[in-house]
Amino acid sequence: DHRDLHSFPTRRSSDLAARGKPVTIRVPADSKTIQGAVDQAKPGDLVLVSPGVYHEAVVVTTDRIVLRGLDRNKVILDGRYQLENGVKVIDANGVAVENMTARRYERNGFFWTGAKGYRGSYLTSTRTGDYGIYAFDSVDGWFDHDYGSGSPDAGFYIGQCYPCNAVLTQSISEYNGLGYSGTNAGGNLVITDSIWRHNRAGIVPNSEDGEANPPEHETTVIGNLVYDNNNGQTPSIDAAKLAHLRAHHVVEPLQRAFDLVLRVVRATEQRPRLRGGDH
Repeated sequence: DHRDLHSFPTRRSSDLAARGKPVTIRVPADSKTIQGAVDQAKPGDLVLVSPGVYHEAVVVTTDRIVLRGLDRNKVILDGRYQLENGVKVIDANGVAVENMTARRYERNGFFWTGAKGYRGSYLTSTRTGDYGIYAFDSVDGWFDHDYGSGSPDAGFYIGQCYPCNAVLTQSISEYNGLGYSGTNAGGNLVITDSIWRHNRAGIVPNSEDGEANPPEHETTVIGNLVYDNNNGQTPSIDAAKLAHLRAHHVVEPLQRAFDLVLRVVRATEQRPRLRGGDH
């Protein structure tokens, strides 16, 4: 929903609320906490959060609400390494979270589970204990213009879904164990037009028996910029370290082969060329 932020009726417009029309619940004007505003929201409502640092772990269980910050860099959810998730959407369909930052959570920055229809746009997640921006057992999703950094597992994760019917686009993932991880995911899942850099490994679709719907298949990875990974200095779980090690086993021989081909090409270019009549 890209209407002007100030065009929504407010929660105090009781006549509109009585007719069941969507309202805006403003934090902190109408509710001192984000969780309080989310708890009041009905399907179709907007929770609009003013700049500030909020030490909350927000749980969303209501369908079709939008949780939106007024300033991505100034609306900050801060777990202080004591709370599990910045925003966790549980079995709620059509929930969008937009334009805010989550940092220093024990588990995840932004997390959807059991959702049909989800969207995360203009989100920043940094310094979390598991994933940054995360969709599990959820379908019909969209992540765009997001940033994930400082997660020991992955900056972005879409897993245990088939068909996922999801797009991850125009985002940046750096300084994580993995840039992207997607276990047992696929089916109209597209990862595109994004940057994956300075992680231990960049884009890692994978299969395992610890989650449902194996194997991972039918994922399209296209038009991304993947560079300067193999970064051994990032936070990392064991799986990310393994991916990093395997990447070395694959990348280094390829690099040696490329260097050999390049030397042959240069040597060929330096040979004197025969002119007409030369033998």
